[in-house]
Amino acid sequence: RGPRGAAGAAPPPARPSPEDLREASACAVLGLAAGASKREIVKAHRHLMKRAHPDHGGSTEAATRLNAARDFLLGRNG
Repeated sequence: RGPRGAAGAAPPPARPSPEDLREASACAVLGLAAGASKREIVKAHRHLMKRAHPDHGGSTEAATRLNAARDFLLGRNG
């Protein structure tokens, strides 16, 4: 074992950017994998909103979270 920072030691892992963290969070809200297509995003959002919408027994907070995740990911996908 060499001292810390010794030549040839692996560099520390890169920290994810805030954008990467937001994408991961948005994907998790919608139950999607990173890099989901526009079609997958819309389909997951629609499916989840059927239960989360306040008019269907869900909560405003849940619907707002789903909408924000969809909007963020669709903004990424253009």
